[in-house]
Amino acid sequence: KCHDVGALSASDPNLFRRFRRTLKERDSDLHDKVLFDADARVALYKWYDFESASALNKILVKREPNLVEPEDIASVSQIVPNFRDAEKIQRVYAADSEQIDKLREILEEVQQ
Repeated sequence: KCHDVGALSASDPNLFRRFRRTLKERDSDLHDKVLFDADARVALYKWYDFESASALNKILVKREPNLVEPEDIASVSQIVPNFRDAEKIQRVYAADSEQIDKLREILEEVQQ
């Protein structure tokens, strides 16, 4: 089971840290049984210049078979330009629903 804390911490950047500290103080046994995934970032697609070293990150597509050169997906997609910048992941994973409920309860207390 997984609970995403990152969405809640947008308005409070210290929420995840306070949540972990409070969990350890209140229920160190549960704290030691769950897995925390924090500070990882999901890098979304960005526009890359063909001449830069990051050009290897480009996704090139051919919308039609007769096109000679493929195009950057960011120039032909209606979805890709709407991607936001990289998001920080802050999640906690537990073995069962009972543990997730306990984690949510503690998180709600920390938010107040």
